[in-house]
Amino acid sequence: MPIENFESALRAAYAETPCAVLPNPLWRTLRHLADFTTAYSQREGQVNALEAQNAEGLYIYWTRTDRRSGYLMRRKLDDTRFAIVHQDYLEPDVVAGFVGRQAHFRLLHTAEVAPALPDGLSWADADPVQAEAIAAFIARCDPTFQPTAETVRTWAGESACAPDLWLWAQDAQGEPVGLAYAERDAALPEAALEGVYVRPDWRKRGLGRALVSEVVRRAKASGAALVTVAGAVEDRDNPGAFFRRCGFSGRDVWWYLSR
Repeated sequence: MPIENFESALRAAYAETPCAVLPNPLWRTLRHLADFTTAYSQREGQVNALEAQNAEGLYIYWTRTDRRSGYLMRRKLDDTRFAIVHQDYLEPDVVAGFVGRQAHFRLLHTAEVAPALPDGLSWADADPVQAEAIAAFIARCDPTFQPTAETVRTWAGESACAPDLWLWAQDAQGEPVGLAYAERDAALPEAALEGVYVRPDWRKRGLGRALVSEVVRRAKASGAALVTVAGAVEDRDNPGAFFRRCGFSGRDVWWYLSR
């Protein structure tokens, strides 16, 4: 791919190491590029650095080499009230200078893990048009997240919505006991696992891993070259450890910093 502008540079770098370049799927960043002031450099045909910011803050910062905190990064963060920065460029005292500090992991699926669906359960399509049922199920599984049907409809309206990657696990009576869904960017192609929910009475039986495995299988069967997942590092349920048991790996952590 010839590097002719910032978007092509971003695509090239992201294809190499997606979780180290951006904290989220590429398509989400591309739709906001017009809002950013961007810069990139290349060396010997390879992208060497990327940067995107606006009046609010720093949204993209990536370098191929010298991935460490330094004077330049400190100067950049001194002049911004918001930043999304990879952990490689930060030191504890720099992070401490921000009032808002949230760390999010981003992992890439690298190993096949195929746990069996628990006995008595079967798969069923979770069509996004079932917005009320999906929202109610998520709220039942996670008291800290209470999406409305309209929220689910918003997800379904995204350009990367992939209805074939939304699925229920249901019992013999057809009642849902688990839900998982992912987005897919056909242009890259990439799939991003967005949600995994298990009804409280069905936890600790391997259903969560089975849900993840089936979504990943479907995503790869549909042509996704890579599957990613992200989540909060300090979540009480420790989702990072769970997703690693499901075949995801990596060390990339992104900090969302605000003054």
